Amino acid sequence: MEQLVLFEFIDGYSLFKLNQPESLISVSYDDPSILKKAITLVSNFKFTSFDSAIQNLISLSKISSLPEDLKKFLVVNNVQSLYCDKSLFSLLSELKIKGKQNDSLMRAIRLNISKLVKSDSSFLLGAAHEFSRSKIEYSDKKEDSMIIQSVLVIDQLRLDVEFFLSKIYNLYDFYFPELKDLVEKDMFFELALILNSNENFEQLIGKIKNKYGEEIGQKIFEGVLYSIGSISNKIKGNTELSTTDLVNINELLRIAEEKYKILDDLTRYLNGKLEIVAPNLLELVGTYLAGKLIAQAGSLLNLAKAPASTVQLLGAEAALFRALKTRGKTPKHGIIYHSDEVVKSKNKGKVSRILAGKISIAAKIDYFGEQKTNLYGIELKKSLKEILKGKKVDLSEVMANVASKLSSD
Repeated sequence: MEQLVLFEFIDGYSLFKLNQPESLISVSYDDPSILKKAITLVSNFKFTSFDSAIQNLISLSKISSLPEDLKKFLVVNNVQSLYCDKSLFSLLSELKIKGKQNDSLMRAIRLNISKLVKSDSSFLLGAAHEFSRSKIEYSDKKEDSMIIQSVLVIDQLRLDVEFFLSKIYNLYDFYFPELKDLVEKDMFFELALILNSNENFEQLIGKIKNKYGEEIGQKIFEGVLYSIGSISNKIKGNTELSTTDLVNINELLRIAEEKYKILDDLTRYLNGKLEIVAPNLLELVGTYLAGKLIAQAGSLLNLAKAPASTVQLLGAEAALFRALKTRGKTPKHGIIYHSDEVVKSKNKGKVSRILAGKISIAAKIDYFGEQKTNLYGIELKKSLKEILKGKKVDLSEVMANVASKLSSD
């Protein structure tokens, strides 16, 4: 039986005959002259078009199935066994062809293929570039790394903002302690900076009313008027805070305000990423928790592969191992504790278990589903609310209705 060697490259497929016994195949073929004596070109298949070359190369790189061109090439040449790349062994078994391995021989052919087979250099260069582009082209399944990093930054920014706020509140308690109770955090920074300026009180209230409306302006006016802090002296045109104190507080306010804006922008960015990568998970648990679950699992794929029991305890690994070690009570929930449904529920363990099941389904649909849609997430959210009300829900029917709706659109 002839000893054949298959070599696949950008230009096509080549089939070589080994001219020496199998027992001598272990010798080195680094010298091109030795290689030319050892093998003879038997048959050569050239790709008919640029697109055909790319399709064959992509198919081989994924190692999912043999390209049709390669199947026909091997069948026509009546191949029963051959030396080839070991990644093709399992695929060749479909054609009942036995694959053999010889690394030094394949390496030598790869290094000297231009001397063994004539090729169009411009075709090779173009096909190589296109194939490389296809390998690194955008895939929404690769976007979860951006989600993970965004969540980590958001966590750090939240800690930073809370730290600065606590210090600013302490410093500001002497000046205008009521402000933190009158407005939200995002408004606190700007209002504090305005109130700390050297303008007279009437001008400051006028500026606040113009920017935030009459209601906020009146609320601030009354707050200053009846404040127990030294800002009430501003109405009289003076303040007990020195210029140095105001500069220090203003600097801290600007830093905290900048971090808060970055946090807000990054949260919107995370929401946009999740709309692309995990729309159903986003609908089910919200922006931050969806991102946190993916980050905790390591990737959307890991989350999709994890059973509901694992999802339920994500983030509580330390508590779980401590409970196992001490033989104490195991935790009932991890980071899904922050979900609105769990927080509001009296039976948090039961709700956590139900929610974990929905999260597992949503993650599987997001990763393995061919069609990106948030309809499954919307229906899962509705069914979760129905279950929490004590109603029975046939989840398979709900999923089937969504699938039917998508197929009809």
